Parts: sequence; structure tokens; C-alpha cells
Amino acid sequence: MARFALPGFSAQTEQEQERILAYLHMNWATMRQNEAVVSAMRATKFIRSGDGGVIDDGSTRSLTLFAPPDLLDPQNPLLKRVFSAEVAKFPSGQFATPGWLSILRVAGLRSVMDASLLLDCAVKVEELGQQSSQTSELGNAFDVSEVATDSGSVSTEVWTTAGMLMEALLSNIASVYGTNFCEALGRIAFVPAERGIPNVGGAAGGTRKVLAAYSEAVLLKDWPLAWTSAPILATSSVVPPEFSWGAFRLRSPPAFPTVLAHLEMVGKNRGEDVLACWPNVRGMRSVEDTFGDVLKYLTDAWNGLSSSGV
Repeated sequence: MARFALPGFSAQTEQEQERILAYLHMNWATMRQNEAVVSAMRATKFIRSGDGGVIDDGSTRSLTLFAPPDLLDPQNPLLKRVFSAEVAKFPSGQFATPGWLSILRVAGLRSVMDASLLLDCAVKVEELGQQSSQTSELGNAFDVSEVATDSGSVSTEVWTTAGMLMEALLSNIASVYGTNFCEALGRIAFVPAERGIPNVGGAAGGTRKVLAAYSEAVLLKDWPLAWTSAPILATSSVVPPEFSWGAFRLRSPPAFPTVLAHLEMVGKNRGEDVLACWPNVRGMRSVEDTFGDVLKYLTDAWNGLSSSGV
């Protein structure tokens, strides 16, 4: 198997290929103990994917096969949800049965949520968020008069998918944490966040659901400093451990350019427009108190600002 059958699999007739696969399946309890066989399986393209693997260029039809590490585990709920529209990423036919899936996992089928797979999922969720957004301006600052609208919100389905990914990330953060991983992940907009005035202390604000990158987001406690200029991590369930903030480029309080962008955005709107969108409910902080937080931030940061910043 390791020296001849698997390395020469692609050169065999379809009948011989089926015989090789049947023998592997029937004798797997013994075969899995042999590392040479398992290694050969990892490198052998023998699996059909969900699209059947047939390529038709108009003149010829050919069958494309995949090695186990090329495909994803269809029994992983997160992978199945994130890549639901991409059937070619999953095994199909006999290879999607429980017996074959257990074999393929040993041979490298992507199932465990490691750093590489988490990054792939984050990129896909970011893409789904861009597709579901109702406006091309998602992720940019917006007019305060739009703060209580749903314009630009991602769909509930994408929001739920992003939440599942966040749960997987934070439950595995200790094993995947690393500077390269965090810096790459921190630039991908996959984190469930809100834009606008968040719900604070039970007081209903006016927000829209977005997906944000850690490097551009602010913590809930810092919302008065950046509610028009940055997405807000409105729930603790999406905030990573504090030891990882530096690697993710997540800052508290926000960097000065973020706060300045907020001031500029508010400055472009008339005072009555800001007041018109401000929730007038019990428990909501006043505009004056909220802007007081900005003044305190500037007082603390003043001596460290450049002349251009001043």
C-alpha cells in the first residue's frame, strides 16, 4: 500500500482504484497502525469532493480528486456553516459516510480548529459579511442621522455564523496564540460588533450590526470616544483575553486618530442632528457627560500629542 498502491493510485484504472479503496476500508484497523500507509494517504489524491470533481472545458471531461488535507470535515458544524455554499470543499459520495470520514480524519482531513483553519474561516466570514451588507459603506464612518437605522447591517445568518467562529476562536486561543497568527487575524473583519450608540445599562441606543477587525474596533467602555468612527465590541463574548490585545492591535483607550476621527465626524453634523439621534430613555448618559469623557481623554493624552495632533 505505502510503496506501490497509493503512490501509483492516479495511474490505476477506475476498477483498480476502487479495489485499493475497498481494501483500505476493510483493513483500516490494521492499516492505521502503519505510519507509512497513513503518510501515503495524506499525499494521495483519491477523494471526490461535493461537486463531483468533474471539470468540463467544452472539449474534454476530467475527474479531479483530492488528498485528505485538501478538504474539510462536513461533520464539523462551524465548517459546514461557514462554507455551506462551497460543496467542493467537502468529501462526497462514499467518502462522506461515517466510516470513511473517520479514516480521512486520521489521514489529514481538516477538522480540528487550528490556527490555519481559523484564519480561513475568518476570511470567509468577512466575505460573507461584505456580501450580506446592505450598503457599500459598511466599515466606514457614517452620518449620525443614520445611527438608528439598519442600513449596512449584516444578515442574522452571517451574524450567527460569526458568533460561532468567535466561540471557536476564544475556546482555542491558548493553543493558537502567536504574534503572526494574531496580527493576521486582527486585520480580518469577522468579529460581531456594533456601530452607533450601544445599549448601555439597559438603555436602548441606536446601532447596526457589523463585522469588524480587532485592529479597528473599540471596547464597550470606550464607546463615548469613538461611536461614530469605529465599530464597538458591545458584548464581552467577543473580547479576547487581555494578554492578546497587543498582538491583535486592540487598544483601550483608542488611539488618538480614532478619537480625532470621531470629533471630526460629529463636527460635520449640526448639534441638533446629534441630539435628535440621542436615546432619550432612563439610564442613558447625557450628551454632555459623554462628551466629557472625550475631554478627559484629551486631557490625559495632550502632552503626548504631536504639534499636528494638537
